Amino acid sequence: MTNLGRGGLLAAAAVAAILCAGAASAQTRDVNRLIEQCLTTPENHPEAVVVDACSLLIDEGHFRGRADGNQRLAEAYLNRSLNLVLLGRHEAALADVREARRIRPEEPLSYYVEGLAYMDLNRDPEARTALNAFLRERPSHVLGLHARADLHRNAERYLLALNDLDVILQMSPGDLRALTDRGYIRMLVEHWHLALPDFDAVLRQTPNDDQVLSMRSTTHANLGNFDLAVADVDRAAALKPDNITYQTQRCWTLAAANRDLQAARQSCERAAAAAPDAFITLNSRGLLGLRQGRNQEAWSDYDAAVRANPGSSQALYGRGLAALRLGRTTEGRADIEAARGMHPGVAPEFRRMGLLPEAG
Repeated sequence: MTNLGRGGLLAAAAVAAILCAGAASAQTRDVNRLIEQCLTTPENHPEAVVVDACSLLIDEGHFRGRADGNQRLAEAYLNRSLNLVLLGRHEAALADVREARRIRPEEPLSYYVEGLAYMDLNRDPEARTALNAFLRERPSHVLGLHARADLHRNAERYLLALNDLDVILQMSPGDLRALTDRGYIRMLVEHWHLALPDFDAVLRQTPNDDQVLSMRSTTHANLGNFDLAVADVDRAAALKPDNITYQTQRCWTLAAANRDLQAARQSCERAAAAAPDAFITLNSRGLLGLRQGRNQEAWSDYDAAVRANPGSSQALYGRGLAALRLGRTTEGRADIEAARGMHPGVAPEFRRMGLLPEAG
């Protein structure tokens, strides 16, 4: 053994103390870094990073002995559970929610995360129960209201969804997500005149939102404002030229407006090249065929559209018009009456486009 002497031992002890202090300082920095990664908002770090950081903190007991240890531990479980939901690991997320609730039963955020997990699992009753419990405690929580509105919309509880969105917009009239979602639901229930102001408000703030332009185009078309509908879908298609849905919509809208039918044909054929059997492609090209007097092609497209979506009154009515033009009167009238029975508004829709049974 080397004989360091008293001075050497003191020097060695001093060096060891410095090294230990440095290691402790590095360890503190590492723990602080893990806490920053774990107890963060989801957009600050990738989900997997947050999950790994929270797991290390939880598994190694870094919150033990701290005055706020239980609170921080519950937060770690909750943030890990939220990021597990985002990663699609729902059962693990629900296990974390239960553990967070065991540690801090008074924390309502566990119900929010639980609701998100059950939403992703398409378990509507459990998601609804959880989100209702959360919003009873936090009635002004915007993300909670958005989540419950989405849940109600997906279950076709449109009035309840609109109620939640109205609450958000009372607190924050410029909330773009709430305005967009409310306009979309108003479209779904065919309250076109109410949907339009919502889309207008969004596009005043974000004029290049292609999805909202597409929805406003549909709204204008259903209100009979075909020139405005064409302008909006042209902008959407220009912003996203490879979006086949916009090409199909552009074909249908130009045909409905009876404008630039050659451009409409180009858009339809472009969509058909990508998705030849898609209902929206067949339905749009069927309308274009009626406009261009290509009645047999129109009948064939509408017939394929009906087979792809038997519940479409629009395709059935269009097939009836094409059949009448081809002289197949009994067949055509049967389709038109069946379409009217499915949706009384289908005849006025074609009438706004100037397409009437008598025209055949």
